[in-house]
Amino acid sequence: MMIRSERPPDRCIDNGTIHTRYGALTFDKGQPTHESAEHLAQMLTFSRAVDIYQHNAEAVAMFRFRQGLANSGIRQTCQVVIWKTVQEGVAGSPSGIREKVQVCNFLNLRNGPIVIDVPAGIVSVFDDMWRRPVGDVRRLDRTTGKGGKYLVLPPDDTQGERPGYCALRSPTYGVWMLLQPVDGDPLLAVQRFAGLRIYPLAQQASCVPAVQFLDRSNGPIDTSAPADYRYFEQLGQLVEQEPAGAVTPLERFHLSQIGMRFGHRFAPDDSMKALLAEAALVGGAAARMNRGGPPIAAPTGTRGQWQRTLA
Repeated sequence: MMIRSERPPDRCIDNGTIHTRYGALTFDKGQPTHESAEHLAQMLTFSRAVDIYQHNAEAVAMFRFRQGLANSGIRQTCQVVIWKTVQEGVAGSPSGIREKVQVCNFLNLRNGPIVIDVPAGIVSVFDDMWRRPVGDVRRLDRTTGKGGKYLVLPPDDTQGERPGYCALRSPTYGVWMLLQPVDGDPLLAVQRFAGLRIYPLAQQASCVPAVQFLDRSNGPIDTSAPADYRYFEQLGQLVEQEPAGAVTPLERFHLSQIGMRFGHRFAPDDSMKALLAEAALVGGAAARMNRGGPPIAAPTGTRGQWQRTLA
């Protein structure tokens, strides 16, 4: 026996049309018509795409950063890019100027664990492709710098820790590595980095090549999120390259709603591409609003807005 409870008239629509900010929705016997159902499905997909845009900005930035380094010639494990920036007005410096030196690269764990032999006097950061810390590595600060042998493990590694290494397991095959000396003396930085070694664990330590430092101090790389279809295209490429465990089950479900599945090629049709292009515009606008905070009413009664200012 089926019991049907009484439903308040304002809680259910059996027949007729309601008007919303998303357009008119028509119901027949409690169900949306075919046209309204398609409209609702498209609206939900669009809303999900806007949400995905905002929650995966770090992943797309890392993808674009890695792509930029590859385009500048950084394509091997033993290669790193070095950036030198000048800081003015530094207290304690005779000239008031200090040169800041940073070294970085993206590790590719597809072929197994990678060893990073970090000399003393250098602090390190290891992040996965969603820019989450990998393992228990102290972030960049001026109180550490003991160095050590790090072993970065891929997500499918089954052996775990090895004696003599500080093991760090990454949920993604791509890992961003950033190294920085504890002091600002450029001569000391060169001496410290001379002892840096990066090589696959499977390689004999005696055959490890010297690290190649490529100076890209004057070569900026654009990691900003595109406000068009390219955003989802690049996120789709990253999702294709990484294992399903890179994100939570809920995040995987959300990505699947716009056709992205880990380990599978992202190939939306023209209609979906157009929807995602528009979602990128709205997502980018919402991200700017979030960075600047919600609009504040000005004393004149007009609405305040986020603005970009030059320092």
